[in-house]
Amino acid sequence: MLILGIDPGLQKTGWGIVLSRGNALQYRASGLIKTDAEQSLPNRLAHIHGELARVIEEHKPEAAAVEETFVNQNPASALKLGQARGVALSVPALYGLETAEYAANKVKKSIVGSGHADKNQIGMMIQRLLPACGRISEDEADALAVAICHAHHRPLSFRRKPESSKLTNKLTGNPIPAFAGMTKLSGIIDSFADNHAILDVNGVGYVVFASRRTLGRIGQPGDPATLLIDTHVREDHIHLYGFADVNEQKWFRLLTSVQGVGAKVALSILTACPAERLGVIIASQDKGAITSADGVGPKLGVRILTELKDKAEQVEIIAPSKSVKYKEIASEPKSIDQDAVSALVNLGYPRSDAYGAVMQARTKANDNDKENLQTIIRMALKELSA
Repeated sequence: MLILGIDPGLQKTGWGIVLSRGNALQYRASGLIKTDAEQSLPNRLAHIHGELARVIEEHKPEAAAVEETFVNQNPASALKLGQARGVALSVPALYGLETAEYAANKVKKSIVGSGHADKNQIGMMIQRLLPACGRISEDEADALAVAICHAHHRPLSFRRKPESSKLTNKLTGNPIPAFAGMTKLSGIIDSFADNHAILDVNGVGYVVFASRRTLGRIGQPGDPATLLIDTHVREDHIHLYGFADVNEQKWFRLLTSVQGVGAKVALSILTACPAERLGVIIASQDKGAITSADGVGPKLGVRILTELKDKAEQVEIIAPSKSVKYKEIASEPKSIDQDAVSALVNLGYPRSDAYGAVMQARTKANDNDKENLQTIIRMALKELSA
């Protein structure tokens, strides 16, 4: 859907057009309508009307959104601004477009995550969300922000199913990748909270949610930090999730693929079960370890272990001294392994630790020792005491 965003003003009216397909956003066009202060009010309003009509006829948007304005301290200025806003609302309606209004705080929260963001923060975030827009004015950035806000909040009755056709480069014919958000963020650590950090990037503060293990690894306030980023775009927010390494990011994506596991629960699991041990926990079906995470009950724990058992081969299982693919472990004979793991569990070792030790013992054992239960247990105990 092509959405026209409008930031109304008598002196300057910003407009911007965004293509929205599902969670994908693409910049199409933007501009600034200026009026001559020497002209009469009717002529200035007529000029805004004519320019907005030209934009609609040229770009053919399917919906429009206008930012609500607050009352100005000067009554005369407030009245003129209201008249300009009336034009901004009426022109799309005359062309049969669905036209919505959004409060400034709602627009800011949709773009930056804070309803009190300033224009610099809005502009910085628009540059990241719509990099093709280049250098634009503050009014254009505000208009594009309104369009993005409408993409997230427009009524369900107006929403259309995503088109099957993909965007293509008209010059090369190659497909244009859909917007995937940020992939990495570097800045100065401003502060920490229980489940997130604020990174200062050129004066703009980004809230990045992360596991407590990641928050504890990246440094202290004032230190430079770089995080891998997954961007989640929802109707009422854009959230950034940060990871210290690729392994943790892969596990986050696998965990959130399980029904009932959202981003918050996934980070809770990664806090309770470090990424380098999570593969062993899944492979050993260690229900106790997975349910130690906040928000994971017995039923959800079983579902996670069951659904991820076959998917875990996508991520390396990191044992204490060597990384081994899950597929390689799963293909080994299991009777002796399971007996060895059961023996270690009976001795009081956690199931995932016992499984990891047996796994390491098998990688070090020769062919004859692999078939000897006593030898595997003895070698596993040595791994656990190392």
